[in-house]
Amino acid sequence: MMIGHGLGRDWNTDSCLNANVNWYICGAMNGILKPIKPKLISDQVFDQLRELIYRGIIKPGEKLSPEAEMAREMSVSRNTLKIAIQRLIGMGLVIQRQGKGTFVRDYKDERNIPLAKALSSRDISLNNILEIRLPL
Repeated sequence: MMIGHGLGRDWNTDSCLNANVNWYICGAMNGILKPIKPKLISDQVFDQLRELIYRGIIKPGEKLSPEAEMAREMSVSRNTLKIAIQRLIGMGLVIQRQGKGTFVRDYKDERNIPLAKALSSRDISLNNILEIRLPL
């Protein structure tokens, strides 16, 4: 298949795989660009809530709206919202209190961040965490 013309010579897709041929000569970026994958709705909900917390629009100690109301406002299912909230809990940004609701934690206080708690214990170090993460 012919895809370009350069330096007085026609190039085909097989030639473009040759390391000596520049991608711009071939007219294609073979292997440089990666496909764009759609973002999960729960990731979008998580990103939006996290940004509201980081920007101080939802302040530490403030109660989040009920899940049903938030899901309706964001046009997502309650299950999608719950997944996003679980991620916020995992990051230490919010806490759920049974029967009372979900509240924003003071994320600037490192005692509220699970990773900071783990690192402050004498049994674990950043190197331990990185060694665990590498095989994953």
